[in-house]
Amino acid sequence: VQPAEYDVCYLGDYLTRYRDITPLYQACKKRNLKAAIVGNSDLQLDSAEGIRIEPRVSRKEAKQIEEFSKIITILENKGINGPSIQIPGKLYHYALTDKPILVITESQEIKKYYAKYNRFVFAENNEQAIFEAISRILAGEDIGVQNMRLKDFSPEKIVDEFVTLIEKQEKILS
Repeated sequence: VQPAEYDVCYLGDYLTRYRDITPLYQACKKRNLKAAIVGNSDLQLDSAEGIRIEPRVSRKEAKQIEEFSKIITILENKGINGPSIQIPGKLYHYALTDKPILVITESQEIKKYYAKYNRFVFAENNEQAIFEAISRILAGEDIGVQNMRLKDFSPEKIVDEFVTLIEKQEKILS
């Protein structure tokens, strides 16, 4: 594996009931982007020139793919009866890297909350929006985000906030 082998990577399962990865796949395939899409799925995507498709890999191999990718992608879950309210855990994990993070959204809910951090690039889940976001990131355009670790998302900060909330709750109950 060579450094920056992939323009973009998606690491995670993508069952069609929950996540629509097809627009990302098509954006990469039609425009000859180098991509790694790794995870279990009920969808049969074919590897193409420059596109690596495979089922879930070891954590060590996933970290290596992440390391050798220019952009890390998060794919928001589709809502079953309206927008999804699930916050992708990978959002917190990837926010602790210095890589550009593309968050492909199914609704505006996640974007409304997380845009304030100026850390994530958001694109609606359609081929054109995804391609435009990837192109702007790869071109190094100033898109208003900072590719640096978010201290607010560090395990220490989250634990401190959680303990503070518990202490406040205990005071209220006593």
